[in-house]
Amino acid sequence: MWSVIKWFAGAIVAGLITVYGIAMLTDEAVTCGGEVMHEGDTCFTSTRRSSSVNDFDEQAATNERQAWFMIVVGSIGTVGSLAGCVSAGRRRFAGRESVALSSELCLWLPGGGETCDVGMSRPHERRAPHLSMSRAVLAGLGA
Repeated sequence: MWSVIKWFAGAIVAGLITVYGIAMLTDEAVTCGGEVMHEGDTCFTSTRRSSSVNDFDEQAATNERQAWFMIVVGSIGTVGSLAGCVSAGRRRFAGRESVALSSELCLWLPGGGETCDVGMSRPHERRAPHLSMSRAVLAGLGA
């Protein structure tokens, strides 16, 4: 269950990144460090490795590239996380199905199935279940 929740949380975060990218792309204001720029303004950005000076048009292009990057990465993350969520949910359901199937096998044993024990070595493995009959069933068989 936790794996499904983790994948779904990843899909939400990636979806928010996509929405933020779309908001940046549709916003008409050109920003530099959170401040709105106007024609004739320059934007100075500095990192550890480099620094750059952009005029209004260059900064508008930079903002658009960043927005498209967020949209693409967020969309890929959303689709991938939702696929992981579905896959984890199917694995979880498949584990329940195999246990349910093994309990149906118990119904064919002598005693109507009420007196047999059904178990799997590990629920996440796809092995045939090992069945063990209780003493009442063995006594009914003359053992």
